[in-house]
Amino acid sequence: MKTHVGNTDTLLDHIPDDNPLCDTGLTFAPGEGQRPISLYSDPDAEYLSFPTIFCGQRRPDNKERSVSVHYTDIVKWELRSMDRRVAQSVPKTYFQVKENSKAIEEAENDCNENDQIAPATQQVEMEDAEIGPTESEQYVHFNPDRPTEHRLYDMSREVGIEARTIELTNHANRISESDYFALIRSLNKKQWEFFSTCYHMD
Repeated sequence: MKTHVGNTDTLLDHIPDDNPLCDTGLTFAPGEGQRPISLYSDPDAEYLSFPTIFCGQRRPDNKERSVSVHYTDIVKWELRSMDRRVAQSVPKTYFQVKENSKAIEEAENDCNENDQIAPATQQVEMEDAEIGPTESEQYVHFNPDRPTEHRLYDMSREVGIEARTIELTNHANRISESDYFALIRSLNKKQWEFFSTCYHMD
């Protein structure tokens, strides 16, 4: 169903409820003989459609210009005059934002005061770092310069080795002092050198 309207009718006119817009096709014929003219072929369609923008002044045609201007250039100019974001290059803006984000991330990694971990090492959570390693996770001879810590290590007991202690304790497999000196006196030259080296290292 089509309703042929006159040249004075527009889309702003009231359409009755009994003839809604979804069931009606409006044919506008601004030309002579009720023949519609395409918006692309009508050079005056733009300024006639927006009288408040053009104020009744028609944009000059390329035939009237000394230098021809493409319509896309006109559209770009109109958009840029209204919003300067249109003047920006989208690919250039994207890569600039990406480079800036990468530079900020690198700067934060370099200037992070809380990051005390050397490069290429295993990261440790802050809560785990505050708790510290448990006794079973520590090596029996991790720090020989502080022998008091060795009494806290229990890894040696897990593998069947007694941890080194400063106190003299009685063990079931401990030899007597006389047997100990007798064993030392029985060492040959190479064995004595090895024993002396190990004794002074301990």
